Order: sequence, then C-alpha cells, then structure tokens
Amino acid sequence: MAMADRETGAAADISVLVPVLDEAVSLGDLLASIASQTRSPREVLVADGGSQDGTAELAAASGATVIRCPRAGRGDQIAYALAKAQSAAVLVAHADMQLSENAIATIEKWLSRNPDSPGGCLGHRFAARTFGLRLVELADWARARFQGISYGDQAQFFRPAALRAAGGFPAQPLMEDLELSLRLRKLGKPAYLGVLATVSGRRFLRDGWWRTLGLNRRLRAAYRRGGPALAADLYRRYYPKRQELADKGQA
Repeated sequence: MAMADRETGAAADISVLVPVLDEAVSLGDLLASIASQTRSPREVLVADGGSQDGTAELAAASGATVIRCPRAGRGDQIAYALAKAQSAAVLVAHADMQLSENAIATIEKWLSRNPDSPGGCLGHRFAARTFGLRLVELADWARARFQGISYGDQAQFFRPAALRAAGGFPAQPLMEDLELSLRLRKLGKPAYLGVLATVSGRRFLRDGWWRTLGLNRRLRAAYRRGGPALAADLYRRYYPKRQELADKGQA
C-alpha cells in the first residue's frame, strides 16, 4: 500500500508493518484506520505467517503489500518483512489494533524534531473499558513512560538504521517487543508519544485479565532471566495449539 498524503501528495517516510496469522476478522479495521491517517505512511507491509482464512487476500485487496513469511512467529515475521521495508522508520501495528488518525503524523514530527531518538511507542487503550483492563493500561503506561519499556500492543516504532547498532530487530517468535524495547534503551530513552492506539484486549477478555496478566508476567520474567535463547520455548507455552500445527506443517 504505497500511499500519499491527502494534502501535499507526499507520503511520510514511515512504513507500517503488520504481522498476521489468520486475522481476517480484525485486519480490515486496522487497514481502514491506516487509510484514514491525516499523514499517510509510505507503505503498508502485511507479513503473513501462513494464514488460511483469507487474511492475505483481504490485505492485498486493500492495497497493502503482502509478504509471505517462511515461518510463523510474530518477531520472525516482522524481521523477515523488515528487510523489504523502504522507509527510514517503521511502525509495527497489530491486526487487532486501530490507530488514531494522527498517529503517523505524530511519529513523523517526533522523529524530525528528535533526530537522535531511536524510537518508542504510541501508547494504547483497550476497546473494552473494564476495571481490570484499565489497571493493565495504567501499568503499561507507567512502564513505557518512565522506564522506556513498551509492548507490541502499544504500537512500537523505531529507526531500523539506528537499531542495527544494538543488534537489529530481534528475529524471534515471541518477546520480540520486550527485546526491541531493551535494545532501543541501549541507544537512548525510547519515546512515549501518548497518541493511543485502540486494541481489542481479546486474550484478556477470553482468558480473564488476571489470569492473562499473570501468564504474561511469568513469561516475561523467564525471558529476562534467559534472554532470546528462551523465545522459542516461550512461544510454545504461549501458543500451544499454534505450535502443534507448526509441528505438523500446517502453520
């Protein structure tokens, strides 16, 4: 999806990269929010990990560039598609996310005014306004704002060229968002822009916010102890059914 700004005819030098696996139900809303930006991205790259539900076809019909990835795993998909990105900055958007209409413009302005900034995140809010999810929002906000640690559903962005000095984007199936934050912190304090993306919080709603929060905390604590070498094992624990399909060659 090569896009142009509605007012100037020039697109921002930002690529939006979307990792997907069977996301046909959610992806349309994200793509619509990208199309509605006040400042359009240069391109939209949809990194498909082997969808069977028409996700890739939906993305292609919207004008996005679909990149067929050799294996599933969010960080692996992002890293594979990143090699094909043509912009100086990249925003990673999840399929169940909707961007505020000034998201791209805000990132562009921040990076222009802060040439030494390696990246950061936009921030998020959950579509469901439950008490538990509001507590999760608050904790995620404080962590990103004051510690520079953001997660994928907070809409992370970065300069690929700058990130290479810290090892590049982490090509790993899980915890790539945490690892990205840790690498960005080596280059400077990651930004928190406060232009909130709306996310579904679907796993919290399906499994319960307290149970999901506890699982996330345990996995992240394990990752901090073991680092990237544990990513594949943590992926199997977080997505057991998906791993079974991958072992059978179906995902």
